[in-house]
Amino acid sequence: MPESDRGLAGAGLGLRRALLSPLLAADEEVVDFLEVAPENWIGVGGRLGKQFRNIAERYTIALHGLSLDIGGPDPIDIELVRSVRQLITTIKAPFYSEHLSYCAADGHLYDLLPIPFTEDSVRFMELNSSTARLLELLRDNVNATGREILSQLAGELGMPTEAVLGFGSELLDDLAKQSIIGC
Repeated sequence: MPESDRGLAGAGLGLRRALLSPLLAADEEVVDFLEVAPENWIGVGGRLGKQFRNIAERYTIALHGLSLDIGGPDPIDIELVRSVRQLITTIKAPFYSEHLSYCAADGHLYDLLPIPFTEDSVRFMELNSSTARLLELLRDNVNATGREILSQLAGELGMPTEAVLGFGSELLDDLAKQSIIGC
């Protein structure tokens, strides 16, 4: 299994299904890390799922998402966040990034569209990025109160705590209703 402090130095390769068998058959690591789109591997079982888990034990995996829709007006797909989080945990991925794009409109478009240069787009990105970060803080600070977590988020965003508490309280209520807290 790759060491967690190894990072992403060196040469990486985008993992495709056709590469699973050759990578597993190689005598030694032929690349330093693999980039993987989590959406392509969430819920994959059977032979391919087993091969993927074996690859994850052998290589450092950098997850690079395609579908979070941080730049779009739709709310963050909570089920996708849960699934990505589970995959990160399962394969012990040390790195996860996401495209800053518009890629959903009442469902996933499976295209990375440019974000319009408007104030509304900036507000959507701030809210969606804040939602994603809030989910991460909730996961990492399960013993903290909602106010403590929102205060930390306010500091990271460079905003007054009271401003974040306004939208954050509603967001925490919504997340609690969807059973996100604590998972």
